[in-house]
Amino acid sequence: MVDAAAIERQLAELEEPEKPYPEDCCGGGCAPCVWDTYYEELEAFEMKKEALLEAKAHLERESERDTIEEGRKEESAVDGEDIGQHSEASADRVQSTPNRTMRSQQSA
Repeated sequence: MVDAAAIERQLAELEEPEKPYPEDCCGGGCAPCVWDTYYEELEAFEMKKEALLEAKAHLERESERDTIEEGRKEESAVDGEDIGQHSEASADRVQSTPNRTMRSQQSA
């Protein structure tokens, strides 16, 4: 798996092709013309850049999703501890409640 740092390095190393000067073309209908070569290289450059930016955005979305998931797991763990503590406290109350009921019946 490629990490964000590797993508950043590739983006930094990516070089846009140098645009030819008008006088670089002789106008003789060469195949390929310097302009043909430039536009092919430019298209390849733009496709590569777009793919890297999409990969970077995808990694950022995954990272954000993982962070949210971890937060939910931590919340669930804390909630689970709270529920456990509340359950124990409730069990203590339930156990003490019958005694009070029995005492009030005995008093009557």
